[in-house]
Amino acid sequence: MDWSPASGPAAAAARRLGIVSNVGSPVVAEGRLWGAMVVASTDELLPAGTEGRLEKFTELLATAIANAESRSELAASRRRIVAASDEARRRIERDLHDRTQQRLVSLGLAARAAEADVRTGRGRPGSLSGPDREIGRRRGRTAGEAAGKPSAIPSHEAGDPGLSGKAQDGLIGSPRYGREQDSCRKQADYRDHGGPPAVGRTHLAITVELVHSSHTGDLWPRPGRVLIASRSATFEQLATAIDDAFARWDRNYLHEFTLTDGTVITPHRWWDGEEPDRSLDGAKTRLGRLRLSEQFAYVFDLGDNWQHGCTVGPKLVDPLESLGTVPDGPLPCWGWGDVPDQYGRRWNGDDGSTPMPPAPDGMADLLPILPWWGPQPSRGRQASLPSGEVIEIRYRDLIT
Repeated sequence: MDWSPASGPAAAAARRLGIVSNVGSPVVAEGRLWGAMVVASTDELLPAGTEGRLEKFTELLATAIANAESRSELAASRRRIVAASDEARRRIERDLHDRTQQRLVSLGLAARAAEADVRTGRGRPGSLSGPDREIGRRRGRTAGEAAGKPSAIPSHEAGDPGLSGKAQDGLIGSPRYGREQDSCRKQADYRDHGGPPAVGRTHLAITVELVHSSHTGDLWPRPGRVLIASRSATFEQLATAIDDAFARWDRNYLHEFTLTDGTVITPHRWWDGEEPDRSLDGAKTRLGRLRLSEQFAYVFDLGDNWQHGCTVGPKLVDPLESLGTVPDGPLPCWGWGDVPDQYGRRWNGDDGSTPMPPAPDGMADLLPILPWWGPQPSRGRQASLPSGEVIEIRYRDLIT
């Protein structure tokens, strides 16, 4: 562009800067305008062909820019793929752990039921009854999954070694199994009186997430728990299970459920005749009124206002598959997130103004009941548990 004969604001600005002529070319990378390059002269007109040479140079520049952006996108894509694969691996490990644990407990229940058959004369020692064959299939499938491989052939047909003695001892002696011995005995009693109860996909799976309280404000990410509940359970029983799952020990507060249609459900006996108008009694109203995929709210302590979002699962579930037992009331089977303290306390004696007590030297303040508790003499690296190191214990190592 020769500015000498030109007029207008642009020409005046060029002459003020001492520009005699200039040439410009856009930089277009992968079909989008990335920028521009301008060459100017202050003493004479630019030679002919400058515009073409500049255009070719900007084409090379655009190619270099596109290659750099492609490499950056490729690196980001690789990072996303690695992160996704790590998450998938962790999810598979969690699913394997949970499914194996559930089947171990279910296997214990089936074994108890078969034992009850033998004791009552309904089965014969040494015979391979239907429950015995099912136990064999479960043993093979569980042992295969615990080793990280599926079991496609029933164990009693493929020479299944079954569970090791250590695994059986771990199952029978585990705290969870100990808590469920009463349920095992109930299953055996049911069989003694005409067969097991009708158990299948009959229970609701209700996801409960803590969303807000006056102590915490809005929570994100939201801690949550998944509860398995019979449709014959009451809303009051569900409230008790939710408060258990979210670690609330002071229950001397009102609570209420609110359904999507505005219906309020709360225990009427707590209101001394002043319960909300048209509300339903939580001690009598059963979960059977909930629909699959329905959402509703639960509020504990109408003063501190612990609000929970609740969602019924899209399908009914089998409690034996999810819990390994048929619970007497709603019971958690899964969860995530940190549960805040009911009163926001961080240590015993926290009143909101007292400074936090100094941390002890490791666990030196504890009685030496367990190893590493109590004052410890100076030890070398081999005898100490270094900070920052993670000791990995695989589920396979616990059952073999």
